[in-house]
Amino acid sequence: MLEKINKPKEEIYSTQTGFKSFPFKGENFITHDSISLDRLNGKYVLIDFWATWCGPCLDELPNLKELYARVDTSRFEIISIVGDSSPEDLNRLIEA
Repeated sequence: MLEKINKPKEEIYSTQTGFKSFPFKGENFITHDSISLDRLNGKYVLIDFWATWCGPCLDELPNLKELYARVDTSRFEIISIVGDSSPEDLNRLIEA
């Protein structure tokens, strides 16, 4: 069932392109710095969900790395969210 929302677009959270993403906070695996969408305000953000055991996810990592090297990082950021993976597996992948 659809329901009309009487808010401006800037105040609506959605998974659709062009709307604000649902807010979240996390921690950088390597530096332990805080990560949040609030700190990236004004940038385009690609949120990539992956795991160390996911073959297609691992195949995509070089493409994401190449993309990040080619874009203006003052306007674009990639946040990779690693799910269901041990810290040991993640460290082995980073060191490889």
